Amino acid sequence: MPYIKNSRRNEISGTVRQYTIELEEAIKDDRFSVIALHNFLSTVIKNMEANKWVMGDMNYTITVLGLNLVKIKGESYSLYNDFMGALASLEQLHQKLEIKGMLRCCATQFYLRYILGYEMRKIEENGDITIE
Repeated sequence: MPYIKNSRRNEISGTVRQYTIELEEAIKDDRFSVIALHNFLSTVIKNMEANKWVMGDMNYTITVLGLNLVKIKGESYSLYNDFMGALASLEQLHQKLEIKGMLRCCATQFYLRYILGYEMRKIEENGDITIE
């Protein structure tokens, strides 16, 4: 889960900020796509693994990057779909079970905390699905 101690958040905040800047630059340069997002997150995970980050730190970082992505691009179904798709693809492709588990937890928590609220607002705005 992404709820790491504030002391650890402070320790890794510079790295998380740098990843966010890189993500922002890719978006501004119009290099953003679900494939680019997948590749970017794959690189981030490899860097965190190389630096021996624990799963909670990785989950926190990916969650913050997802939230920053929404902040930069604006909330939309398409954006949430791309983020979740990138996480699912990374989960499937990664060889290490602990990374697969972390990615699954990250996606589940991100959905419950952020996407579900968006879906509920859209149901109120557009109406629920009905059987015809």
